[in-house]
Amino acid sequence: MGMGFVGYPFSGVENIRQAVRENLSAGADLIKVYTTGTVKSSRGMPSYFSREELQALVDEAHQAGVPVATHCIGGAGLATAIETGIDVIEHGYFVSDEDIESISKANRWLVMTPSIFFTDARIRTLPPNLVEPHIQQRREVRQRMAAAMKAGVKFAAGTDGMHGGLAQEVQYLADFGATKESAIQAVTIRAAMVCGMDCEVGSLEKGKIADVIGVDGNPFEDVRVLQRVLTVMKAGKMVRPKARDTEAKR
Repeated sequence: MGMGFVGYPFSGVENIRQAVRENLSAGADLIKVYTTGTVKSSRGMPSYFSREELQALVDEAHQAGVPVATHCIGGAGLATAIETGIDVIEHGYFVSDEDIESISKANRWLVMTPSIFFTDARIRTLPPNLVEPHIQQRREVRQRMAAAMKAGVKFAAGTDGMHGGLAQEVQYLADFGATKESAIQAVTIRAAMVCGMDCEVGSLEKGKIADVIGVDGNPFEDVRVLQRVLTVMKAGKMVRPKARDTEAKR
């Protein structure tokens, strides 16, 4: 809910409460709210919602057993998101030391999506008013992501619209200080845990869905090899290369 072209705007406790109920009635298994913008502005990092509004949203979702995620880059909105019980903080580009401590104590998830700040081709597709801030604020984003990982925050990774670029996210996390193992887990088992699907996917275990890739090299030595996918298995069936392609090469 919120953020213009991405979601529908709602305002006021009762309006928001009703919106959550409507989504739950329609079968939603996750409620997402846009608490802040995407970059720092001349106004800092304002929050779109009051504490009372966010608390109503969280309460409605949680009493139905449904988790809540928020698009949130930092500032007062991030602090309020943690205080009100939001389960997953997405992005957190400008997470402060105090936020990091609060996230850790509350055992919340931080889903990192650094690529959008470090990929020029993607930045050029953004609205003009967002291009320069994404470039100018890169250094701080890198520092804050590194600080969160160093502090031991529970983190996963996503692409934030950089579809097909998940392996690049892994490389950024490793560049920012994550161990290769934790960077890989951020897009496998930890990502599955965030989605509540770790009993089905996310690791190579008996009884789980066999979604597997084969890469050219050892990612625990160099995570960049995750960008060189040779084989893909979906639900236990090879989809790349296709069986007939393999036969043709024999």
